[in-house]
Amino acid sequence: MRADAFLIIVLLGALLSIMMVINNRHANKNALYLAAFLFILCIEAFTSWNYHAQGNPFVFALLLNHVAPLYTLKAPLLYFFIRGNIRDNHTLSATDSWHFLPAFLHLLLIIPYVITPFSEKLALTQSLINHPELYPLTDLKYPYPHTFNLYFRGFQMVVYAFLSLLLLLRFKKSIRPITGELQKLYRFSANWLLLFVGVMLVVALMQMLMVAQVSFIDNLKVATQRATAIFESGIFVYALLPVILMAYPRFLYGFPTFRFRKPQLVDRKSTPLGTHITLNNYSSHVFQNLQSLSTEISEYMQRDKPFLKSGFKVTDLAHTLQVPPHHIQLCISIQFGKTVVDYINEFKIEYACELMKIPDNSYSMEVVAEKSGFVSTDDFDSTFRSIKGITPRQWYLSAKELN
Repeated sequence: MRADAFLIIVLLGALLSIMMVINNRHANKNALYLAAFLFILCIEAFTSWNYHAQGNPFVFALLLNHVAPLYTLKAPLLYFFIRGNIRDNHTLSATDSWHFLPAFLHLLLIIPYVITPFSEKLALTQSLINHPELYPLTDLKYPYPHTFNLYFRGFQMVVYAFLSLLLLLRFKKSIRPITGELQKLYRFSANWLLLFVGVMLVVALMQMLMVAQVSFIDNLKVATQRATAIFESGIFVYALLPVILMAYPRFLYGFPTFRFRKPQLVDRKSTPLGTHITLNNYSSHVFQNLQSLSTEISEYMQRDKPFLKSGFKVTDLAHTLQVPPHHIQLCISIQFGKTVVDYINEFKIEYACELMKIPDNSYSMEVVAEKSGFVSTDDFDSTFRSIKGITPRQWYLSAKELN
């Protein structure tokens, strides 16, 4: 039962990683690091599931060791996600290539195993499923005991998790001078990231503890049973990852980025992305531009009336203004005190009112709704009533009497 539940969690994690790619590929490219991290973690967990839960030998043969170099990318990807959001810069520098060195070396080391006939690999995985205690003694063509790789991956995640925690703690300290909604947003997001990284730290320690059973216990069968017990108990820890992602939808639909600049640097385009500035005692670059951005948004909405297009949403606005969607959401929330949906709907309703005020117009309510950018009359009625307090027809009759 636990094994089946673990498989469901793994599949859910993979689905969430795909959702992150779909929703963040334009909004916040830093989230792509998190999506890749989660997907690789799911592959690793699914491979372990096939071993501990006596899964499919063929699938196990396809995964075992072939995708092992990817596992050494998990920790750097998580770190890139944290760092990229704090700096509001998803690009990697030349020095970041060192983070990929373990994966490259591991790729070279698995070549002898990769060229091994698949029939031998299938026989090997069938044997491991029937006798999992043989795994530490299995020859995977490395010049050293392959269990060292498991230790390394756990140790690597611990190191990167601590580096990520350090970045987040420094960031939380740096936002103390900021007040208002911006500080609340940054602090809340940072706390969620701290929780996420903390869970990954526990996962890494559990992985190391599973491998260590072979060193602690002479009897390989007993050691494997204890490792499997740790793996099954880890279902609650692994379950926290999709729960965190779904409980804080910004992970999936546009995670906010953080960028700090000197107050006088207010031109987004003139500030080099690679510029390194100490975070302490600096105002947020995003916050410094909220006033000008709000003016830009209002002028565009009034001038071009993009809301009249059915299905118009924040990503369309962001694409036109060349501003990340989460910056627009933050701006509308702070400057106008509204959600993006409410902000857009108010423009639609005001336009509908203008149509209904035209003398001797022959527009039906269905036509008014369509011309105002609503997908249906029901949507138009409910939105109009929530904003004006009366139905569109009541408003029309009232306006007609006044005229």
